[in-house]
Amino acid sequence: MKCRLIRMPARYRRVFPAGSSAVAVFLFLLAGCSFLEPAREPAAPSVFDSGLALMAGGDFAGAELAFRRAASRCESGADGRRALLFLSFLALDPRNPTAQPDSAALMAARFLNLPGNTRQETLEAEALYITALDYGADPELRVNPENPGFAVRFGDCDQPFPPRDVRPLPTLDNPTSGLLKSLDEERGTLAQENQGLRYTVRQLRRASDSLQAGVDSLEAELARIRQIIRLPDTSVTRPPDTAGARRPDTAVAKRPEIGLTRSPDAMLSRILGTDTARPPRSP
Repeated sequence: MKCRLIRMPARYRRVFPAGSSAVAVFLFLLAGCSFLEPAREPAAPSVFDSGLALMAGGDFAGAELAFRRAASRCESGADGRRALLFLSFLALDPRNPTAQPDSAALMAARFLNLPGNTRQETLEAEALYITALDYGADPELRVNPENPGFAVRFGDCDQPFPPRDVRPLPTLDNPTSGLLKSLDEERGTLAQENQGLRYTVRQLRRASDSLQAGVDSLEAELARIRQIIRLPDTSVTRPPDTAGARRPDTAVAKRPEIGLTRSPDAMLSRILGTDTARPPRSP
């Protein structure tokens, strides 16, 4: 930071006339002011700010590494606390190719277990945790206190960490993921039933084709039989087993009609042997 140019008041100009040694000393001190206070360089961005810039640019993998680095050190302070929340954001962002609802739920659970959360921070972390459950996160997942992998607090790093009870996590009834899972199972069942029905239809079609072939064969045989009946009996149309045999003469001699020359009584008497009209034989 450069010093401002100090103008000598008019009343001192009379005391130190131009060209005097006092004016030379004054100017020397004024020129050396810039060396006493050098210009400060802009501070480097923090790890958390670097993660924000990477996230804004679409580099989700780089942003996750930066946020994990900030959240793993107690000395990160407020940046470390916010890094946990943004790790949960990253794991829920559909633009992130490595997004995982389970990871989002764990990051939110880690934040809820931090000491000294404000009401606003608690509500934000609970909303993230519930959203992760709705996206399909396992509600039975819990943070491993033996190997957390992240800082358990961001402040008072030199003091021993007092034992604390694990904060109960919020629950979600009938999450969307559960409904989607039920729909997927029902869709799978319907797909199996549809496949079974398709197989049954194919079987019925094959049976129908077989029956139709039988009907066609019977109709052809019936047509052949009808043709044989309608045509005259020749050596061509005669059945093979009778083609060389001679048919007997179908002309039947007409029998002469026998008329009744006697009365019924006479015929009865003749049958009984009491015919009186005929003379008895001589011995």
